[in-house]
Amino acid sequence: MDDSDKKEYLSFVYNSAQRIYNLLERLLEWARTQTGNISFKPEVVDLKEIIYSNIEINRNSLNEKDIKLTKKIPETINVFADKNMISTVFRNLLTNAIKFTEKGEIRITVEIKDNKCYCSITDTG
Repeated sequence: MDDSDKKEYLSFVYNSAQRIYNLLERLLEWARTQTGNISFKPEVVDLKEIIYSNIEINRNSLNEKDIKLTKKIPETINVFADKNMISTVFRNLLTNAIKFTEKGEIRITVEIKDNKCYCSITDTG
């Protein structure tokens, strides 16, 4: 195996480990919500960052199923919400869309209307 191949495999292992670690953190957070051991802490959060983070967690599933992902998300989108709760909701919606879509498309759309944020995830599954 040459150095280029080693670097590619190490990069893959590192990225996979990062995604697994992030997923484990989120699973622990979910477990806390189910047992009532989490408090509601709303703050101004970057919704785009939350969405992209959850997309990366699910990147392998999207690639394995050959699902096309399209996004229509404003460059800056700050919302007042509990970061962990909104991330859990988004992750669940995205995971379900991937689960029920076979070689189709998933669309993520975020819009601001009348000072409210509207998010949608639609799929062909």
